[in-house]
Amino acid sequence: MKRVWTISLVMLASLIAGGVAQGTEVSNIGIVDIERVLKDSKYKEAHEQAIKKFYEDIEIEWNERRQRIEAMKRDVFLLSEVPRRRKQEEIAAAEEELEKFRKMARESINQRNLIFLKEFQEKVTAVVEEVAAAKGVGLVLSKAAVIYNKDAQDFTDEVLAKFNALFDKEHSEGTPETNAEATAATEPERASDKDD
Repeated sequence: MKRVWTISLVMLASLIAGGVAQGTEVSNIGIVDIERVLKDSKYKEAHEQAIKKFYEDIEIEWNERRQRIEAMKRDVFLLSEVPRRRKQEEIAAAEEELEKFRKMARESINQRNLIFLKEFQEKVTAVVEEVAAAKGVGLVLSKAAVIYNKDAQDFTDEVLAKFNALFDKEHSEGTPETNAEATAATEPERASDKDD
């Protein structure tokens, strides 16, 4: 009985594959290396620079807060018992705030990355559709999903060029930096903001 099922499944798969092969012209299939488009795009470069700048700003803020806590710890031993307890409570609260700050910074970076990937997907999909339509291609596959592609058209270079041209156009028109709204919504609370 098991052998009958195996033969039936093989026959069914052959019929389906034959039907798909007959209905799809190989020259009507395109391939795009999305990973390369992401890696080599100006969008990714700009995103990485923005993340690096944000991280540097966070690191400066972190170090300033850490130094204030260390100064408080040095001074605590000069105090009598009651003021010392109060100062130790202040130190514990400051360390807790520092940990919250670090967690919020990490969440903010993760949020920025998620927003970038969502925007990347939307924009690259539109560019792929535009290139595919211009070439008369009815099916586009990611190169990562293709094992063999004897006659399929690879138009990664064209997609990448159009994608980078879109970046140039957006940034020459003064379009706000990618993730700017998300940045404001997810930016960790600064000590200078709290002091005001």
